Amino acid sequence: MILCFPLLPNSRPGPGQEQLTSAVEFAHTQLELLQIRARRAELIAKIEIGQDDTEELRRLVALDRYERYARTRRRLASDSFDGG
Repeated sequence: MILCFPLLPNSRPGPGQEQLTSAVEFAHTQLELLQIRARRAELIAKIEIGQDDTEELRRLVALDRYERYARTRRRLASDSFDGG
Protein backbone atom coordinates (compact mmCIF):
# COMPACT_ATOMS: atom_id res chain seq x y z
CA MET A 1 0.00 0.00 0.00
CA ILE A 2 1.45 3.36 -1.01
CA LEU A 3 0.11 6.62 0.36
CA CYS A 4 0.20 9.78 -1.73
CA PHE A 5 -0.37 13.29 -0.48
CA PRO A 6 -1.25 15.84 -3.15
CA LEU A 7 0.54 19.16 -2.98
CA LEU A 8 -1.85 22.04 -2.53
CA PRO A 9 -1.02 25.59 -3.64
CA ASN A 10 0.94 27.48 -0.99
CA SER A 11 1.37 24.35 1.10
CA ARG A 12 4.64 23.00 2.39
CA PRO A 13 5.71 19.75 0.81
CA GLY A 14 5.32 16.81 3.15
CA PRO A 15 7.61 13.87 3.63
CA GLY A 16 9.01 12.23 0.54
CA GLN A 17 7.48 9.15 -1.02
CA GLU A 18 10.35 7.00 0.23
CA GLN A 19 9.78 8.18 3.79
CA LEU A 20 6.05 7.45 3.56
CA THR A 21 6.72 3.98 2.19
CA SER A 22 9.11 3.33 5.06
CA ALA A 23 6.52 4.49 7.60
CA VAL A 24 3.88 2.17 6.12
CA GLU A 25 6.33 -0.75 6.10
CA PHE A 26 7.26 -0.04 9.73
CA ALA A 27 3.60 0.03 10.81
CA HIS A 28 2.77 -3.13 8.85
CA THR A 29 5.69 -4.99 10.36
CA GLN A 30 4.79 -3.80 13.85
CA LEU A 31 1.32 -5.32 13.41
CA GLU A 32 2.90 -8.57 12.21
CA LEU A 33 5.04 -8.66 15.35
CA LEU A 34 1.97 -8.22 17.54
CA GLN A 35 0.28 -11.12 15.73
CA ILE A 36 3.37 -13.30 16.14
CA ARG A 37 3.50 -12.59 19.86
CA ALA A 38 -0.19 -13.40 20.28
CA ARG A 39 0.22 -16.67 18.38
CA ARG A 40 3.29 -17.57 20.47
CA ALA A 41 1.29 -17.02 23.66
CA GLU A 42 -1.43 -19.35 22.33
CA LEU A 43 1.08 -22.06 21.47
CA ILE A 44 2.85 -21.83 24.80
CA ALA A 45 -0.47 -22.12 26.62
CA LYS A 46 -1.26 -25.32 24.66
CA ILE A 47 2.06 -27.04 25.35
CA GLU A 48 1.83 -29.62 28.10
CA ILE A 49 4.96 -30.05 30.16
CA GLY A 50 6.20 -33.62 30.16
CA GLN A 51 4.67 -34.45 26.79
CA ASP A 52 6.81 -35.03 23.72
CA ASP A 53 4.96 -32.61 21.49
CA THR A 54 7.66 -31.84 18.96
CA GLU A 55 5.21 -30.38 16.44
CA GLU A 56 4.28 -27.52 18.77
CA LEU A 57 7.94 -26.90 19.55
CA ARG A 58 8.73 -26.77 15.84
CA ARG A 59 6.01 -24.17 15.39
CA LEU A 60 7.52 -22.09 18.18
CA VAL A 61 10.94 -22.28 16.53
CA ALA A 62 9.40 -21.23 13.22
CA LEU A 63 7.68 -18.28 14.92
CA ASP A 64 11.00 -17.23 16.45
CA ARG A 65 12.62 -17.31 13.03
CA TYR A 66 9.74 -15.31 11.50
CA GLU A 67 9.89 -12.80 14.35
CA ARG A 68 13.61 -12.22 13.80
CA TYR A 69 12.93 -11.64 10.11
CA ALA A 70 10.10 -9.19 10.92
CA ARG A 71 12.28 -7.32 13.43
CA THR A 72 14.96 -6.92 10.78
CA ARG A 73 12.40 -5.57 8.29
CA ARG A 74 11.09 -3.15 10.94
CA ARG A 75 14.62 -1.96 11.74
CA LEU A 76 15.42 -1.43 8.05
CA ALA A 77 12.18 0.52 7.57
CA SER A 78 13.02 2.65 10.60
CA ASP A 79 16.53 3.31 9.31
CA SER A 80 15.15 4.25 5.90
CA PHE A 81 12.57 6.54 7.48
CA ASP A 82 15.26 8.31 9.48
CA GLY A 83 17.32 8.75 6.35
CA GLY A 84 20.16 6.62 7.60
